[in-house]
Amino acid sequence: YGLGSNYYGSLGLGDNRYVNEIQVIDRLCHKNITQYFNGLDFVLGLTQHNCLYGWGCKGKGQLGIAAMRNDVLYVDPELIDLNCGNFHTMILTSDCCVYVWGDNMYGQLGCGPDSDIRKGDTYRVNFNPNHEIKSIYCCYYSSFGITSEGQVYSWGRNSFYNLGHNSSDNIWEPQLIADMTGIKTICSAGVVSEVNEYKYLFEELHSLGSGAFGEVFVAKKKFDGQEFAVKKIKYEDYQNLFECYEEMQNLIKVRSEYCVQYMGQWSEDGVYYIQTELCSNSLENILQHKPQVFGRQPEEPMNSIEFYISCHIFKEILECVQYLHELNPPVIHRDLKPDNILVAKTVRNGRYLKVADFGLASFQSRSSGSHTTGVGTLQYMAPEVRLQTKYTPKADIYSLAFPGIKYLLGI
Repeated sequence: YGLGSNYYGSLGLGDNRYVNEIQVIDRLCHKNITQYFNGLDFVLGLTQHNCLYGWGCKGKGQLGIAAMRNDVLYVDPELIDLNCGNFHTMILTSDCCVYVWGDNMYGQLGCGPDSDIRKGDTYRVNFNPNHEIKSIYCCYYSSFGITSEGQVYSWGRNSFYNLGHNSSDNIWEPQLIADMTGIKTICSAGVVSEVNEYKYLFEELHSLGSGAFGEVFVAKKKFDGQEFAVKKIKYEDYQNLFECYEEMQNLIKVRSEYCVQYMGQWSEDGVYYIQTELCSNSLENILQHKPQVFGRQPEEPMNSIEFYISCHIFKEILECVQYLHELNPPVIHRDLKPDNILVAKTVRNGRYLKVADFGLASFQSRSSGSHTTGVGTLQYMAPEVRLQTKYTPKADIYSLAFPGIKYLLGI
């Protein structure tokens, strides 16, 4: 039986409609389910015959199946022990092998950097062959394994030094915790805490600006002095939280030198935090100060040097948008404007400009171009988008005409 929010389809009823009265979950009846494992937005059910059923959100591959629908899904690994983190799953087999799937944002799968992981695939975790894993534990963004000798492996998110290593860096592959033996079990702290993670980890320096999707701050990490951009978005309900989650998902999928690098996310006290690399400036500031830098009045024509530099800047912007449009499926940014085109603080491969703010970004379907009407900043919005529901990559190109042709090149 099930009842409740069901926002992610986590009741296994084949839909995500709110349920305010107890309903029979037909697909699970007579399956002899002996144990449930709850992730943050998904559920797994294990039968007495070691068959595994999964349902709920699949956006990070946490159900362990690459191609699937939103209704009830089925997998059948043989299990002795099974654990779920927020968005990842681990299983321990009868021959002491550990398999994982799901999100690897902080290295919680233990299989190397996030770029090496395909969502939905199942991976075997490699340990020292001299150590036999007897039990496993999932925390929210980290994982642990205890050996037959009582030693402990840990990996994943390590912001609070919570993995037992002399570092606050994320651990991407299992590492033994030094000088620890005879361990029988592991217990993680609860989600509710009186410590605000943002205030504990960061010193907030100053605001970079605000808009419809929250305010962005420069924040310095207290442990090592590194500076990041942190967007703070206040939310009131699960719908608002899901919209924040959508932006985070978009940032993960467009990781490249052409886009601002996503570093992490979390929510607490009604605020959703998105941590990204800190960029030195924006195209908006370049457009404001360019005439003074080159010593001309706004109505005067550019000299050849300014025009050449402007053309090179515009070329980099076009390359960023071309990257988004050549993804499969193509990504339409839908809110391109000078504020959302940033200048890298650390220049790599000769590239200075990056696209940011993917809260309105949409993945373009080959079969339909229909999306929300009138989304984006009106000043940079393509005319057909204001009145219709059709979004194509041309909408981004139109937006570029304003900062690129009108302001940057002065044509």
